[in-house]
Amino acid sequence: MTRPFTVAHLAMLVQPAEVIGGDPDLVLTDVTHDSRLVSQGCLFVAVHGEQFDGHDFVPLAVEAGAAAVLVQRQVQTAVPQIIVDDTRAVLGRVSSAIYGDPSKSMMMVGVTGTNGKTTVTYMLDSMFRADGRLTGVIGSIASTSVGSELFNVRTTPEAPDLHRILAHMRADSVAMVAMEVSSHAISLGRVDGLLFDVVGFTNLSQDHLDFHTDMEDYFLTKARLFQTGHSREGVVWVSSEAGARLAGMSEVPVTTVGWAGSGADAEVEIKYATVAGSRATMQYRGDSLDLEVAVAGGFNIANAALAVVIALSAEIGRDAALGGLSALASIAGRYEVVSTDPVVVVDYAHTPDAVAAVVDVSRRLTSGRVIVVLGAGGDRDAAKRPHMGHAAATADYAILTTDNPRFEDPVAIVEAMQRGAEGTQATVVVVNERAEAISHAIEIAEPNDIVLILGKGHEQGIDRGDVVEPFDDREVARAAVRSIGRRS
Repeated sequence: MTRPFTVAHLAMLVQPAEVIGGDPDLVLTDVTHDSRLVSQGCLFVAVHGEQFDGHDFVPLAVEAGAAAVLVQRQVQTAVPQIIVDDTRAVLGRVSSAIYGDPSKSMMMVGVTGTNGKTTVTYMLDSMFRADGRLTGVIGSIASTSVGSELFNVRTTPEAPDLHRILAHMRADSVAMVAMEVSSHAISLGRVDGLLFDVVGFTNLSQDHLDFHTDMEDYFLTKARLFQTGHSREGVVWVSSEAGARLAGMSEVPVTTVGWAGSGADAEVEIKYATVAGSRATMQYRGDSLDLEVAVAGGFNIANAALAVVIALSAEIGRDAALGGLSALASIAGRYEVVSTDPVVVVDYAHTPDAVAAVVDVSRRLTSGRVIVVLGAGGDRDAAKRPHMGHAAATADYAILTTDNPRFEDPVAIVEAMQRGAEGTQATVVVVNERAEAISHAIEIAEPNDIVLILGKGHEQGIDRGDVVEPFDDREVARAAVRSIGRRS
């Protein structure tokens, strides 16, 4: 049972602050920065965003039942208003406090990096469950509490949503939480109010440069998760320049993980990799651990090694960590094999490095061709589009198509990708309609070929302006396989 949170408590928490009007003992039961989600007794936080200024929505919030407002400038309202310099800067701490600091009731494990966050969190969840713990997952596919799906809108939800989810998990007696932590979340303070027990870092490659000023800003944002006050200890994959640099500058104690010969605290070596799964050995603290990874894709050995060391750091038993890893058969849209004749794989790879890695791993698994279907999202980092096209052209046959064009011209997006694919040895074709592109890839696939449908993974729609059209790469691929009389 948490103590009631009042206006007086709020004023003390966000000092320096000015309080105008109202009863200091007024109890606040909820918090939001979205006027459409206000309930009776709620604190409405007016955030100045890129498109809208929350202060303009104070009247609507009060009409909907807001008991008080947290603002950056004085507004006309009858309810108590607490004025601070920066509402977003305190939103995380305020959200945590109003929900009774739910994260303190459970072990919090965060995973950041450009690629692999989802896979590592799902591996961790399987390990936690194998150790007999009640678990929660917060990430891009879904947020779940003891196996039941909760609402989710972003890889890392906004602070009020995040702490509301954690409060729900506390009510479910969740003991361990595996959480994806995006760079947006760190930069915008969505994870403020949390102290992670263990944080992990996978890798860094070009992405989100529509948000970050450059790759250095992107890296330093990720690195903030490894500062005192954000986490207690870290686990870092160091077989990359970014990982090695992060391990060297971390303010919290770090355990390093890398390939054999890297000099890391934990070194992993692949024994074999197939479409059905992989096996590796890891040397760690004088012990040799056999990693059985049923999740397809050899690059998932790196994810698995990182996850095992994170789990051990989070006080999960060795047998549970290894058993939980081998028990996880697949993850939605993460090198998910949706057909074996022909072999068709759906993966969320949506950065140049991730696409190239998936192509490279797949090439090692077959004597045939690697055929790629790939698009690039609209209203996102436009600079990476030629690099996406070049990465697709590391395959033998690349089909460039539509992803989520949003408010951009999909043809122009594909043309930018084409420029990056020029001069490569791959056969490169354009099929603008994604369903047709997928069908074409499957129709031309010969025995021993691997078809990779990349970029959208688990997503179930194509975002075109104000409309999201139902679309699931996996279902479209299965239908295409059936239409040509092959078995899925």
